[in-house]
Amino acid sequence: SFDWENASVTDDVVNSTWQVELATETFDKLAYQVAIMRDLAAGQRSLKYRIADDQRIKVYELATLATETINTPSGSYTALKLARTNARGDRSTTFWCAEELGFLAVRVEHEDDGTVTVAELVTYEALDGTTLPEPPVRQERLSKNSISRSAGM
Repeated sequence: SFDWENASVTDDVVNSTWQVELATETFDKLAYQVAIMRDLAAGQRSLKYRIADDQRIKVYELATLATETINTPSGSYTALKLARTNARGDRSTTFWCAEELGFLAVRVEHEDDGTVTVAELVTYEALDGTTLPEPPVRQERLSKNSISRSAGM
């Protein structure tokens, strides 16, 4: 949990508790994805975040690779492709963030030691009752033989 008043973050994990000093603009693994959306919408393309994880503060730096058309179960989007690789080079995460959805990640691929996990946006709807645009028409379907898994985000 983040204790901004005392500038510390504490996490209770199986059989241990850890605490580290907290600096401004430190995120957990979920909140930094919202920060990516915020920063991309503000026009930033050089993205660097402090993440509280695994008993320490890590720095995640994302490279903007390209603008691509990405097809997901929810439709086809023009998306910024971002990538992050850990220091050892054995883990990487690639995000496709759709501008028309406020830079929401519509596809995320995570590779860890040769195993690839894929999450894609399947559907979306407004929680406040406002009308959202119709999802774009999907141009192609994923192969049934795909090694990746698709999940609602």
